[in-house]
Amino acid sequence: MNSTSRTVVPLHNDFFNDGHWYVLSSSSLGGGGLGIPEFSEKLQSEDVSVINELLRKGICLPLYFGCDCALDNAIFVVGDLNEREEAEWIGRIRLNLEVPCGELMLMGGGLEEDFETALPNFEPPDPHFRFFQKLKLEPGSYLVEVYAFLGSYPVNEEWEELENENEMDEWWEASRPGEAKPEWISFFNDDEYVDSEEFEFIEHIIRVVPSSGEVPLPGLDEETKWVGEFEMRRPELCPKGLKREDVL
Repeated sequence: MNSTSRTVVPLHNDFFNDGHWYVLSSSSLGGGGLGIPEFSEKLQSEDVSVINELLRKGICLPLYFGCDCALDNAIFVVGDLNEREEAEWIGRIRLNLEVPCGELMLMGGGLEEDFETALPNFEPPDPHFRFFQKLKLEPGSYLVEVYAFLGSYPVNEEWEELENENEMDEWWEASRPGEAKPEWISFFNDDEYVDSEEFEFIEHIIRVVPSSGEVPLPGLDEETKWVGEFEMRRPELCPKGLKREDVL
């Protein structure tokens, strides 16, 4: 893959994870030589050092969200973000993952039986139970970034702390003078969150590019000990909201 190539792969329409847990890994579990029972035991450990070792070795990125189905409408982008995506992202988690087998996997869940089904199969054996999806890549090390956009759980949670009730109106007017305000701002002013389904917003992009150096380990959720802390930012321009046609 050269630096200008870009492949966009939406999750299957039937992908479903009725839970708070996702794992990004490879079919070979990073080539670390761990069997499924040993790996699953480490993944369920409450010892922060055990989880950080999995992260540091690029074996997996275990993700925790405070809601169900958080990544079920995510889109994989293999390559660079486009201009709109780069301008609109609000939160990010990033980690280098080892993919020596050439199969990157997003899986909902995290129990031993989940891995027993997902690891040996490229496609879910039961088409009516799609809790994982895989991408074919060149074997190697990859920087995997999970981006959060307007309407996602991490962004709504972050914005719960806003004290200025006119924050969004002022941000829009300052950064986009003369442009008509989008409907999501009125919705947010009334309900204090943005409903991604109401506005058909893409909540998350999972970007994948070859690794080019070390990145800091992401922060862990205090209760679950899985990765749950997004690096948050305030974009220069108030976001309009990202839709499928902006990505595909």
